[in-house]
Amino acid sequence: MDRRTFIKLTAISGSATAAGCGGVPGQELIRFVPEEDLTPGLAEWKPSVCPLCHSGCGLTVKVMQADVDLTKDGQHGVVTRSVAKKLEGHPDHPVSRGGLCARGQAAIQVTYHPDRIVKPLKRTGARGKGGFEPIAWDAAIAEFASKLDALASGGHQQALSIITSGRRGHRRVLFEQFAEKFGAAAPVAHEIFSDDLLRRANELSFGVAQLPTFDLGNAGYVIGFGAHFLGTWNAPVAHAAAYGHMRRGRPGVRGAFVQVEARMTQTGANADEWVPVAPGTEGVLALGLAHVILREKLRPAANGRASALIDGWAAGLPEYAPAQVAAITGIRAERVERLAKEFAARGPAVAIVGGVPLAHTNGLFTALAVNALNELSGVVGQKGGVSFTPQLASAAS
Repeated sequence: MDRRTFIKLTAISGSATAAGCGGVPGQELIRFVPEEDLTPGLAEWKPSVCPLCHSGCGLTVKVMQADVDLTKDGQHGVVTRSVAKKLEGHPDHPVSRGGLCARGQAAIQVTYHPDRIVKPLKRTGARGKGGFEPIAWDAAIAEFASKLDALASGGHQQALSIITSGRRGHRRVLFEQFAEKFGAAAPVAHEIFSDDLLRRANELSFGVAQLPTFDLGNAGYVIGFGAHFLGTWNAPVAHAAAYGHMRRGRPGVRGAFVQVEARMTQTGANADEWVPVAPGTEGVLALGLAHVILREKLRPAANGRASALIDGWAAGLPEYAPAQVAAITGIRAERVERLAKEFAARGPAVAIVGGVPLAHTNGLFTALAVNALNELSGVVGQKGGVSFTPQLASAAS
């Protein structure tokens, strides 16, 4: 009896046993019967980088030899190639340190998912109707080249628009070089979930137009303003590892975490205290905390660049007294007082803002308010606080 027949027989007998035990119907046991026998071989682990978010976590890719169906020049055949089988985090990567989130684990589906786009698609019918049909690569390239030739011959190179993702890389550089040589405008980077507003706020507050780096592992108190940093925002793998160290990696020290948000996220579910706030009022609460700290002289008054952007800061933020903040945010005045005193007492204390609060029309105000709170806390550029990673002169943040 060969192996395949044995597996099929055991699948059938297992199902019969489950259904007939004591006359009580049970769940059917289902065995996976592979369509093709696995080809034995040695695996190689090769380094790479995850492309699914800005974190750029390090990968090790399990590569093995496999038989691949291939059609070339109208002829079908099978060739042996090295193919990726599994993705894991790279233990030596400075950001992820061997970790990999669920999206990263599933990134291999970019290559293998049956619904992925595998060839050029050309629109059929009216624009916006969603009609597309696959065409050959040679046909697509020829049509694209003819369109470019028509623009160049007519002197309309500036009519070409190139839209890229927000991530930088060799592909982005190639598009930039092509646009320059062709005479078109520089490529436009587009992100559906963009952090450009936060970069702008950091440029205004600290002179650095980039996303912040948080030293959560050494923080004593963290208050999040809508930033889903344990889920999908910024660098969740690195944040999760640092958060774990903050909570239980220091003998005798356990950092506290408060999450302020309008809707509970996975990050909020992990907090010591979850504070439901009226949508779009997170910045008001941040300045309410600053008001109490300044009024009670719990921290030395900050007079830096970030606080100078906030109206009324020098006067102690009189418009953000706990009673006024409570009326706007829905958070009781007593709670505002307590949170402010905890934030000032349990340092290093850092505030994190990102995601949904910055999608409101007052998003810039919210980001600037949280930046000023961090300046008041004295953690900008300090251990357990917030900093900005030095950038290469030719690289974007």
